[in-house]
Amino acid sequence: CIQSKTQRSIEKTYTGRASGMYDNFISTIREYFLLGSTTDNLSLMPEYLVMRGKSLKSSLLMVAQWRETRNARRFGLQGPGGEGGRAQVDPNQCFGGFCGEDPRAQGKQCEGIKSSLALFLNIFACFLYMMNYYIVEPSSTRYANALGMGDAMSGLIIGAMPWAAIGSAVIYSVWSNREYRAPLLTSGVLLAMGNYLYASAYRYESITMALCGRFLTGLGGPRSMNRRYIADTTPIAKRTAVNAAFGTATALGAALGPATAIMLDNVNLVFDLPLYGTVYLNGMTGPGFLMGSLWIVFTLIMALTFEEPERSGLREQMRKEVVSASREGSERTKAPPPPSEYEMSNLDASTSVHPIKDLRYSTPEKKISPALDGMSEAEQFFEARVLDSFGCPTEGGRDICDGSVICPSSPGGRGGTSSLGSNDGDRDRRGDSFWQQARFVSNQITLPVRICMFLLFSKMFTVESVISAGSMVTKNRYGWAVQQVGTLGTIVGCLTIPISIFIGWVSQYREDRVLMIWLMSFAAIGMALLVDVTDFVSTETDTYNEGMPLAVGPRRYIAGYLLVFCSVQAFDGVVGSVLSKVIPTALASGTLNSGLLATVIGTFGRACGDVFITSVGYIDLRQIMNLLFVPSFVILALDLILICYNYDSLTA
Repeated sequence: CIQSKTQRSIEKTYTGRASGMYDNFISTIREYFLLGSTTDNLSLMPEYLVMRGKSLKSSLLMVAQWRETRNARRFGLQGPGGEGGRAQVDPNQCFGGFCGEDPRAQGKQCEGIKSSLALFLNIFACFLYMMNYYIVEPSSTRYANALGMGDAMSGLIIGAMPWAAIGSAVIYSVWSNREYRAPLLTSGVLLAMGNYLYASAYRYESITMALCGRFLTGLGGPRSMNRRYIADTTPIAKRTAVNAAFGTATALGAALGPATAIMLDNVNLVFDLPLYGTVYLNGMTGPGFLMGSLWIVFTLIMALTFEEPERSGLREQMRKEVVSASREGSERTKAPPPPSEYEMSNLDASTSVHPIKDLRYSTPEKKISPALDGMSEAEQFFEARVLDSFGCPTEGGRDICDGSVICPSSPGGRGGTSSLGSNDGDRDRRGDSFWQQARFVSNQITLPVRICMFLLFSKMFTVESVISAGSMVTKNRYGWAVQQVGTLGTIVGCLTIPISIFIGWVSQYREDRVLMIWLMSFAAIGMALLVDVTDFVSTETDTYNEGMPLAVGPRRYIAGYLLVFCSVQAFDGVVGSVLSKVIPTALASGTLNSGLLATVIGTFGRACGDVFITSVGYIDLRQIMNLLFVPSFVILALDLILICYNYDSLTA
């Protein structure tokens, strides 16, 4: 878009690089990948949602009036010297009329090694979790048989993880309001324990132990915290790159899981360990032992290096909100101009800032936190604005609420009004009880939001019915081993990134609702390919009607499998984009926020799909393909009808 190209031109002029062919290619691919991203749903996180409709306006204003941005020093238009903090600069002395960045400002913008490592660990945790989820899928049927159960139990082995993740997502959402370190370490411990318990089930021949291990693994799922960490701590200027890294890590984890299962299937070792006893390391237990060891190493590194972050990303969002509201108020009242974004972002600089004592900024008398003592009037105003919006005061990333400061969760702070608005739909609801928030959320869910949430649930249900049942279907129908199932899963995982890039490119030229119709149509066609009509008239058990023209052979199964996966995964990114545009901004705060709701709904759809696989597997393994794919085809057809019927509602 024009905005991103203009920003890239400014960056290149500043750095002095005349040729930007490689940079343009990388930036374009990264932006397309984010526009069509199918796995992160970061656009539904609260810190993004509250800025909806403001980010574009603010970015365009930065290009049009870039003298007032926080990067003014960087482009040589403002400096620490001179009257009012402005330095007289001769443009002819600098490359392209720009000056270098002031060393002090440059030092402030650079992330420390520990903060960069913490961000990397959060992204790597997402990679490990997705790898952990998909690594057991190729061998799940064999493991169920080895534990004395039927093939149908493989669906429950896979599904125990998302069922546990639903509850843990809510707990981690509440816990991460206060801190990140403790819940992340708890997550790592649970994941390590769950994987070792899953692997040890082979020694005791206990399906209950295997299910408990997978359930513990789901309880440790850190994805909701990883998403929130990125939204809370990443500067706006770097979020595009960080979001791309998050989505890429998710896709690579999904691809590497089945590939690792193929390699572990070639291992068959038996040895003794002190205190533990006999260890059986093979293709069924190897995933548990490997992932458990990786999570132990990860947790130790996290414990030694991770420190509570300063939620600078959230503070930057709030700063932009303050500046935007100040400008709007200035335009309405014709009052003197408010402090610039540059001045608001450098409140601790030695230069003086514009005084902001004004009726527009007046707030009800409240007792200010001791954390604000010693600050200037401008600093106290900004800090109080952040505290009111975030929920509780922080110091170095940690909450220091003692019940006597400005905080919606404290008795004295409840009901406090924001300087930007005081109606009930806009105020922060972090201090409300869980049931109050639940009632509020139910009242805010509009028809387009309900439609998008149903589409999220149904697409996860159908794609899980295809992917997680692959081991059971191919083993009984085509005699595939772990290698073939794992190869198909690896190919599917590797397709995620190019699919996202393609959808991001197409979304520049077509509306989201048009893409939804096309993608759902292709998904329905792919699901129809998986329906074996010959099984309705013949039930030949040995050959599965092999040789008949309408029978589903291996090639037709692979074609339908890939078509369903590609279409539904691409549909995921599109429906997520639509949901982020139609969901009310009132759902941007509290425990039951938009990001948590989207995560829980998607995970619930995946969990229901796994339970459905186990249920139909116990009904009739001979008819497992039609029992799975006929209902899934009906669901996709109903989704297509629902989109067409509510076509006009699915727009921002």
